[in-house]
Amino acid sequence: MSHAVVCRRYAKALIDLAVQESLVDQIVQNLERTVQMVVQNRSLKNFMFSPLHKSDEKQKILDGVAAELKISGLLKKFLKLLIRSDRFPQLEGIYKEYVHLADQLKNRAEADVTTAVPLSDEDKERLRAKMQDLTGKNIYLKVNVDPRLIGGVITRIGSVVYDGSVRAQMMKLKERIMMTS
Repeated sequence: MSHAVVCRRYAKALIDLAVQESLVDQIVQNLERTVQMVVQNRSLKNFMFSPLHKSDEKQKILDGVAAELKISGLLKKFLKLLIRSDRFPQLEGIYKEYVHLADQLKNRAEADVTTAVPLSDEDKERLRAKMQDLTGKNIYLKVNVDPRLIGGVITRIGSVVYDGSVRAQMMKLKERIMMTS
């Protein structure tokens, strides 16, 4: 079974349970913190992902992680299931699928925004409102600054790219000039 299929199935099972217990957004936050801790701590990641360590050893470590992050209940049970099923290495992929499913459920989307210079809070809010109008979804922004852009904004929501960069505008102008020549 492919990695993507495994991640999707586990994420779907988790979100179904989270919906029943009204914990969808809480699980997003706690799962994100768990993924960050595991991914950023190389020795923890190596231990938890290694097939050489026994399931009960990993579960003891998970108990410590869960206590530190104040994770309990449904998510803790789910993480222990991943360990028992040897699926803990798919944690990051499951998290991404879960966020995608939660966003669909809550009619929201992440807008990945790239700008040449940092945006003010006012500019971010205007951009967020514009993207909400375009998509009909509740938008949350993830802003990246790339000084290689001459100016403007490139926004990606899912697979749709809105390219408002100066470079793209200049290319369109060049095409129009070439068509009229």
